[in-house]
Formats: sequence, structure tokens, C-alpha cells
Amino acid sequence: MDHFDNLIEPIEVTPNMTESWKKISGWAYFFSILGFLLGIILVLIFAIYNFAIFQLLRNVSDSQYISSFQEQRLNTIRWTLVISDLVFLLSIGGIFFVQRAHFLFANGITPAVRSFQQNKFETVWLHLRNHFRFYGIFIIFMLFLFFALLVWSTLYIKAPDYY
Repeated sequence: MDHFDNLIEPIEVTPNMTESWKKISGWAYFFSILGFLLGIILVLIFAIYNFAIFQLLRNVSDSQYISSFQEQRLNTIRWTLVISDLVFLLSIGGIFFVQRAHFLFANGITPAVRSFQQNKFETVWLHLRNHFRFYGIFIIFMLFLFFALLVWSTLYIKAPDYY
């Protein structure tokens, strides 16, 4: 889509636009920092949750009253947790790139408005465009995972003897 960029003529910046962009830059900066912090908090919560589940599964599997079929089910749950950990780490990576592009836009818009240099505006808008590109890719990835999980859980519920 970069070849369409040459068809658009440069934007003429008006005083009203500069005021709006100054307001936007503060909010964009705030939400980019908030996104980074929420990403870190989510990682910590998920790590604590998975650690507790793994400990519980280890304690249950050490029990002498567990059958081989139940052990097989516990192994399935363990692998499901491992896969969910990998998916979660990929999701955090996706969130990082979305928030990084957002942060670069927020940091660059004010200097671009002050300098009135076309190349700075183009760089800032490239960061904003990348933010939405990464966000779109992330949403498509999450929808794919949702439907894959839906299919897997349906198969697991209908045919428990195969797992």
C-alpha cells in the first residue's frame, strides 16, 4: 500500500490542526504508557495464575488415588497450559509492537507540529499507520486463536476418549 502514498498531496497545516494535534499528543502519550503498564501487569497476573495451576496439578498428580485415565486428562491440561503460555507470550509481543508504534507517534507529533517539516509529519503518520496495522494483525491473530480454541474445545468435549 506504500505505492499509494505518492498520490496524496502534502497536507497544509492550519493553526486549528496544530491545536488539535497538541491535544492529541498528550492523550496518545498517556494511552501508550498505560498500554505498556497494562501489558506488564497482565504478564505478571498470568504468570502467577499459571504457577498456581501448575502447582495444583503437580499436587494432584502426586496423589496415589489417581487413575491412568485421570493422569491422561491432567497431562492434557498441562499441555493446554503450556500452549496457552506460548499464545499469551505471542500476544504480549503483539501488544508491545502496537504500543511501541503508538508511543513513537505520541512522542513525534509535538516536534512535528512545532517544526512544520514535511518529513517529520510523514514519519509521525507512518508510526500512527503502523500502530493500526499492528493492531489489525493482532486482532486477526486473536480471532484465529479464538476459533481454533472453539474447535479444539468442541472436539475435546465430544470425544474425551481421544485425548
